[in-house]
Amino acid sequence: MSELKQIIGKLPKLTKAERQTLRQALDFFDGGKTKAAVSGKEKVVVHDWLIPGIIAELRRRGLEYSGLSDRRIASMAPDYEEESKALMVSLRQKLIKAKALTSKERLTHAELEGFGRVSARALADYLQNTRSLNLKFMLGNISKVPDALEASYPSYLACGMVGVLIGLKI
Repeated sequence: MSELKQIIGKLPKLTKAERQTLRQALDFFDGGKTKAAVSGKEKVVVHDWLIPGIIAELRRRGLEYSGLSDRRIASMAPDYEEESKALMVSLRQKLIKAKALTSKERLTHAELEGFGRVSARALADYLQNTRSLNLKFMLGNISKVPDALEASYPSYLACGMVGVLIGLKI
């Protein structure tokens, strides 16, 4: 308990970048899940690993976005939170099955972030011919990630080879 008090005492001295790194480490401590108490019940909250991939892909394509908050995301794409949670759970299960072929370890933060980047690149490639890309358009079309992955990497999701996309040794 005294160690926890020491850590809490040091929090105000951390820089913004250090606090963000700490937040990410805490969010991904248990393989991308954190537990939140809701009305006395525990609810599993899945950390969004798609947004960093989308931001990185748009940045790679020359578009910059900063000051991205949950409220701003909700105003751009009202259905994003619900659609992305269902999608991340589904894709995460496919990754877990792929990793289980060779390892008993949990998915790491790096693997989820890597898969978020692969997914975002596939989505951007999939959508680029329909309209010019921007954050709002990609967030609004997040449900098309499985179709985009299928177009970019035919049958990888279906046959359990999805782990190859992020370097899992299958």
